[in-house]
Amino acid sequence: MNHLTAGQAYRFMFVYLYSEPVAFLLQRLFKMSGYQGWLSTIGGFLISLIFLFFTYRLGSINPDKPWISFGEDIVGKVVHRFFIGMIVLLCLYLISIDVENFIIFLQSMYLPQTPIWLTSTLTLLCICLTARSGLVTIVFMSEGIFLVQLFTSTFLIPAVGGGGIPEYCLRW
Repeated sequence: MNHLTAGQAYRFMFVYLYSEPVAFLLQRLFKMSGYQGWLSTIGGFLISLIFLFFTYRLGSINPDKPWISFGEDIVGKVVHRFFIGMIVLLCLYLISIDVENFIIFLQSMYLPQTPIWLTSTLTLLCICLTARSGLVTIVFMSEGIFLVQLFTSTFLIPAVGGGGIPEYCLRW
């Protein structure tokens, strides 16, 4: 089976989009915002729904072609290529943040005495070997991770939601 279903693609994106914020960003968000962290989380979710709506509408203009093919018909060739370049740079930036976070995690939890250059080299080697296996293999691996995340989230979210002091949670 060398093709992916829509459900598999959804679960893969859920794992990617859910793992990093929970692992690396939520703790910082809650520390900076105090008791109002849940408002930031809900606000970010609502803003992302707005972006998702417009992305969906853009894709529905011409569903047979990829966006990169018909984008220049909508905004012009120069503007379209500029934004494609910006998206490529954004992806490179996000990949570098992912690699940095993973190296920091490995250094702090499992390899505290190991030189950073060695941890970086091994991490990048593992990423390259995984990427070489292909997207289908990565998506199949994420199927199991999705189930683990769904199970743990089901039990953690009610536990986290019950904390805090109620009279301070809604104070502006």
